[in-house]
Order: sequence, then structure tokens, then C-alpha cells
Amino acid sequence: MAVLLADGLYQVRKRQHPAEPDAHGTPVPRPDNASVTDPVPGAAVEQPDGSWKLRLDPSVWPVRAQDTVVTDDSIRTWTVTGIPRLHEVPNVPDVDYVEVQARIVPPEVDRGYPVPTA
Repeated sequence: MAVLLADGLYQVRKRQHPAEPDAHGTPVPRPDNASVTDPVPGAAVEQPDGSWKLRLDPSVWPVRAQDTVVTDDSIRTWTVTGIPRLHEVPNVPDVDYVEVQARIVPPEVDRGYPVPTA
């Protein structure tokens, strides 16, 4: 079993439900109904397919797919794309965490700049 150590502080912006659907039927929460959690320790790892796996302190639970944005202290922002899961170990709360699949917003892309040479 691998342990993913915290690499920064993260906040979760939770939008309130119910949300009004847009013209395509996608729920669009009102920004004035959002709440932001206190910064909590967590970690972010980019996956081979370009998505990200985030692990957050369980104090931010519940986290919902499609309506929560996670921001760390280096100003990176992710939108939750999968169904978050709360992992709990009975009688050992220090190792509990929330696992989140996400995509970075805006996507970090290679802009094609030449690599400087010495």
C-alpha cells in the first residue's frame, strides 16, 4: 500500500443544490449560493490520461461530482469529474481521506515554446 503525503493546502468550493438547468439541461448553481471550506491538507497527482487524483482531509466531506471546485495554495483549480469517495479506516481516523477524480481548469497545455539552451 502506498501512502500519498500532503503537498499543500486545499479549499473546496461547494455549490448549493438545487441548481437551475441551463439551455442544455446541465445544472448551473448560482455563484452567490457557494460556500468555501477552510484550507485543509491534501495532495494532487496527475494521472497518465491527463486527469488528476486529489486526496483531501475528510473534514471537507461531502464533496459532489460536477459541482465542486478544489483550489490549492498555488492557485491551481480543478473541477470534480468523478464520484468522490470517503475512505475511512475503522478506529484510525488519522488515515481517513476523500478521493476525488478531477480535471484541471484551465487545462495546463504545452504552448510550444522552445526550450532554452545554455
